[in-house]
Amino acid sequence: MAKAPHKTEIKLPLFHPLAGMFPLLEGKDFDDFVADIGKHELQNDIDTWQGMILEGRNRARACQQLGIEPRYHERQFESEAAARDYVISQNAHRRHLSPEWKDKFLAGLINQNRDKSNRAIAAEAKKVGMKVDKNKIAKKRNEMIATGEIAPVEKTIGKDGKARKQPAQKARKTSMRPRTSMSTPGVLPASDPKPTPVIGSWWDQDPRAIAEQMAAHMTRDQIGHLFALAMDAVKVKQASVAKSEQMTTHRKGSTMTQAKNLEA
Repeated sequence: MAKAPHKTEIKLPLFHPLAGMFPLLEGKDFDDFVADIGKHELQNDIDTWQGMILEGRNRARACQQLGIEPRYHERQFESEAAARDYVISQNAHRRHLSPEWKDKFLAGLINQNRDKSNRAIAAEAKKVGMKVDKNKIAKKRNEMIATGEIAPVEKTIGKDGKARKQPAQKARKTSMRPRTSMSTPGVLPASDPKPTPVIGSWWDQDPRAIAEQMAAHMTRDQIGHLFALAMDAVKVKQASVAKSEQMTTHRKGSTMTQAKNLEA
């Protein structure tokens, strides 16, 4: 019995974070795309920037699956904004804007432009023919903040280039539901007879540990986004700890002052 030909192992460069604005092909769509590349070969070079794949992730993945060595072309851009515009221009005319695709695209666009205003992000979305306004972007941004996909920002930059301070996010309420036994729903564990607050947010856990657990089920560009989110969470936690320590020091100082006054 003849052995199947050995496929060459293809290692791909990392995906550039800007490429994550557009969702990857999945399922049957990707299988059909791989079959087309296998039949007609790779027709266009894969664009890279800063040594990472900027445009052509699906082509690169297809080549990897087929054991074909991809061809790369390193692009030169004066700024990140220019590179972002290039990615949008290369993808805008290729994709049918289904509701699911629109939602994924908006999420990626907001993630890549967290420091921009909702109005500025809406202008970016209109470049691909999406009819969205600042209110639609604000709603999606708030959903992503609530689910922990992105961290809130203190300031955003508008279309005029000016930075504006954002209103503080309301603190989420902590659920006071008692923890229950894994074996018997609704029954408190014997070792914990008192109700304990349940905080159902990954913000209350180590972001690095969360990233490691999720990385095994994600693509490279998604891992890049998750890493950025984890670093944001670390900064938020560090700022919170620093503020707490500062308040503790202030209280200690006030207590000592009061004690000295009483002694006097």
